[in-house]
Amino acid sequence: MFFFYYGGTLFGLDVTDPDQRTTLGTIVFNSFVFMQVFNEINCRNVTRDLNVFRNIHKNYIFLSIVVITIIVQFIIAQYGNIAFQTDGLNWWQWLVCLLVGVFSLPIGFLIRLIPDRPAPVDEDHNARVTREKLLWETAIRDVRRQVRVVHALRHERKSMSLRLNKK
Repeated sequence: MFFFYYGGTLFGLDVTDPDQRTTLGTIVFNSFVFMQVFNEINCRNVTRDLNVFRNIHKNYIFLSIVVITIIVQFIIAQYGNIAFQTDGLNWWQWLVCLLVGVFSLPIGFLIRLIPDRPAPVDEDHNARVTREKLLWETAIRDVRRQVRVVHALRHERKSMSLRLNKK
């Protein structure tokens, strides 16, 4: 969204010109694809390991997909003109698109630093919660038992009416 509003100024494009608007659309599209490529790298490892590049050289299928994605993206962005409504980019525009994509790596790093476990609770609070929890569990178990009884009675009544209808 940033590029749609400020890309014309950043890249010196006149967005009222249809050709330059196509160039801006290509930059947005290209940046989005590079964000996806680097997000794939971020998502390779779903553990708490902060190094997303660990053993990346051993996963040839993953590397092949990334390389093919980048090559196809280059072809589409540079030569897709009519079919994809893209316009070739210069080296500066390519560099900015790449840097926008690379920016997702530190964001993924920061996300991995966020704890995914609840904070420990002191013992006094824990004991009070346990007693309350026990009372709630007892009440819930009683309600479930009553629901099962009602369900069984309804089922028995339905089966009796079916038997009477058959006769």
